Amino acid sequence: MRLLFRALVPSLLLAACPGKAAATDAFVEEVVPPWVAELKGDYTLWQDGEAGLGQLCDIILGVDRTIGGYAVSTDGKCEEQLQLAGEPAAWFLREDGYLILIDAARQALLTMQRLPDGGWKDSRNGDYVDAVLLDPRSP
Repeated sequence: MRLLFRALVPSLLLAACPGKAAATDAFVEEVVPPWVAELKGDYTLWQDGEAGLGQLCDIILGVDRTIGGYAVSTDGKCEEQLQLAGEPAAWFLREDGYLILIDAARQALLTMQRLPDGGWKDSRNGDYVDAVLLDPRSP
């Protein structure tokens, strides 16, 4: 009798919890949050103002998790072109809605506020002196 009970318990538990296997599979597979899916894609990071005219780099905000946020791919020119402290390696949205670009050491490079047109801006030393902007790349 004891052997029969041990054999039936797992089957009874699975029958009592329909959908348990599907829920477990969904738990294992990471779901991309809606705000990540909304922001993923190709962008141009560029500097506004007289000093930064023409200084830009291509950047892709990815959906793959990495240490510090979500993966970033760049053309390798951001650090030099925009005088950043490092090359962007990850991104995330802070609780207050700011988009943060960080380097491989998880140090913040840019803290960007969303603009009414959907772009992003880090004012740096002023709105029109050294501001760095992030805009969707034109096809």
